[in-house]
Amino acid sequence: MEQCFINCENLKDFIGKHKLRNTNSSTQFNSIVTIDTEKNHTRNEKIVIMITFSDYDSYGKLTFIDDNLDSNSYPTVFDAKWGTMQHINDEYLQITGYHKQNPNIGKYTVKITPI
Repeated sequence: MEQCFINCENLKDFIGKHKLRNTNSSTQFNSIVTIDTEKNHTRNEKIVIMITFSDYDSYGKLTFIDDNLDSNSYPTVFDAKWGTMQHINDEYLQITGYHKQNPNIGKYTVKITPI
């Protein structure tokens, strides 16, 4: 199975198990985020996250919408078409990948725990 389909299923499982979708079928929630890149790291940042599946040909997109992160140092938008998304132990979403457009970010690992 292609990675984008696996990512989509893991993203949907994460949303479902943590009951993150509200009555309007949107997915926006508070989280604790840890990010490691090749040059930087941040621990336990409180970030508001939005997940959408509405774009054409979308397998899911996760966006940090309320954060204080420097987007030149940290990834802030994650498309299920790229990288790997895993719902780990029904506790948190882990996203790994390589940011090809920004060498300051490079390889990254993101851990998202809903609160």
